[in-house]
Amino acid sequence: DACGNQLPNQTYANTGGDQTLPIVSTQDIIVFLDEATGEIIVTPDQIDNGSIDNCDSDLDLSLSRNTFHCEDIGNNSVYLIAEDECGNIDSAQANVEVRYLNAPAPTVTVTDTDICNDSPVEIILDNSFQLMKFRWSVSGSAQVSGYVSPDSVYGLGSLPHTISDVLSNSSTTVQSVTYTITPLIFGSCPLADQSVEIFVLPTAQVDDPVDQVVCNTEATSVNFSTVNSGGTTTYTWTNDTPSIGLAASGGGNISFNATNAGTAPLVATIVVTPHFTYNGLTCDGPTEEFTITVNPTGQVNDPADQVVCDQETTATINFATINTGGTTTYTCLLYTSDAADEGVEGG
Repeated sequence: DACGNQLPNQTYANTGGDQTLPIVSTQDIIVFLDEATGEIIVTPDQIDNGSIDNCDSDLDLSLSRNTFHCEDIGNNSVYLIAEDECGNIDSAQANVEVRYLNAPAPTVTVTDTDICNDSPVEIILDNSFQLMKFRWSVSGSAQVSGYVSPDSVYGLGSLPHTISDVLSNSSTTVQSVTYTITPLIFGSCPLADQSVEIFVLPTAQVDDPVDQVVCNTEATSVNFSTVNSGGTTTYTWTNDTPSIGLAASGGGNISFNATNAGTAPLVATIVVTPHFTYNGLTCDGPTEEFTITVNPTGQVNDPADQVVCDQETTATINFATINTGGTTTYTCLLYTSDAADEGVEGG
């Protein structure tokens, strides 16, 4: 036959048979991954560009590889292999460019990048089609807790997925952690990482002011302080006894002239609330309370005058006051008609 095959015990003219290799012609192609399976299968006919054989026989065509996945996005070299009926084989190279039918567009959306201490953070993971997974890790300050770096990946038919963590900051300044999120197209091929940095504010704090006891009309001040840093701490306060001369509420440090027109001490309870502000976010902290006691002006009832003779024992003078709620003590200054003795003090 044309391939040089002979029957036994027969005489043939020596033609040498067909030893000519096929002529393999290829073309480069662009293919798109199936969004349902994440792969594409290429057939030899897609690569063949009119390969022929000298004997006009049918060629057996095959490819060096025919299945492509997301790992193969981009250009891939393949060989079209042609074999004629005489077993002559040749091949030629072609390029298969693998593309996504719809470019993956994973989105990472965070509700707030600055949060108060012991507050939730929510990061929403989504994509334009469902065959996407996400994995993530969290790194940053050791003084922030409450986050989880899962061993598994999330998504693949259940998007959007929300990362929900409650973050706590044990320090006295702003701390941060970074979520590094890797989208996995078709659950296996990583796309570019996306990072989200979350800043966790400390709990607002105010040092406990000391109680004060002051006199009527005395200038009085309270300067608030905090151990926190890295932001701005402000203070608001309430006063349950405005009659001491201090408003019922206010903000900032306290400065006023104490008043008490009565006969008993006035005790005002001041409750101060700290507020920590960073990057436009303000977080409140636990309150502290203290008292300001305003004593009334010291007062003594006017004793009756006495007239006594020389060497006569005077009547006992018992001082008294209308004031209550405390202890009144007395000092006196004795004046005589003798200028030399004028201004003698007594008690």
